[in-house]
Amino acid sequence: MEARIIDISGNVKGSIELPKIFEEAYRPDLIKKAVIAAQANRLQPYGSNAYAGMRSSAEGWGVGRGVSRAPRIKDGRRVAIVPFAVGGRRAHPPKVQKDLSEKINKKERRKAIRSAIAATANPSIVKSRGHKFDRELPIIIEDSLEELTKASEMKEFLQAIDLWDDVLRAKNKKIRAGKGKMRGRKYKRKKSILIVTSKDRGIFRATHNLPGTDTVLVESLNAEMLAPGANPGRLTIWTKSSLSKLEEVFG
Repeated sequence: MEARIIDISGNVKGSIELPKIFEEAYRPDLIKKAVIAAQANRLQPYGSNAYAGMRSSAEGWGVGRGVSRAPRIKDGRRVAIVPFAVGGRRAHPPKVQKDLSEKINKKERRKAIRSAIAATANPSIVKSRGHKFDRELPIIIEDSLEELTKASEMKEFLQAIDLWDDVLRAKNKKIRAGKGKMRGRKYKRKKSILIVTSKDRGIFRATHNLPGTDTVLVESLNAEMLAPGANPGRLTIWTKSSLSKLEEVFG
């Protein structure tokens, strides 16, 4: 397989032989398994205090009062401490001893990453994620892209290759459903372009404030970045030097 190389102005500058990793079989089951494992292994242990709900002055009233013998707070009729009554402690609270991690074999994880990389070159899979683009995939750019340091320069580049509409698509955010909105993650935003580079240069600053856009070193690629939400086919831009490292890292 061959792909065209373009410069930051959108002009074709040549072609390159794609690594064999782009011919990997599409395995959405493995990709989902790898993404879930990555998400689960970031979770921190959490649980309630061992004495939560038991620090109370409640005492049972005994018999002969026409009420149950559940512990009641002394200044009223409210029940406390027991888990079977309204106002009591939780019966089975979360415990820090619970193992929240998910295991995945090393070979499965690496195959999931290779499969997710191959999915970025499949137009039908990429469009099924909702990305807006009108170019041949995969998108390979000259290494001069890594020298950009300003968001305005990155915007001009994305406009030149007709990918700015995909960034605008990710600009809108929506309020999350459920109780998650109370815990520091009120808003949800779509994922846009992923830029894969070979060196840590100014491009990380240039893309920092673009909505939904991420930049990553080729050595740090993982299934979750290539398939956010376990949905493969993220719109990805590769620099020429990152492709040469790809087979070395994941081959």
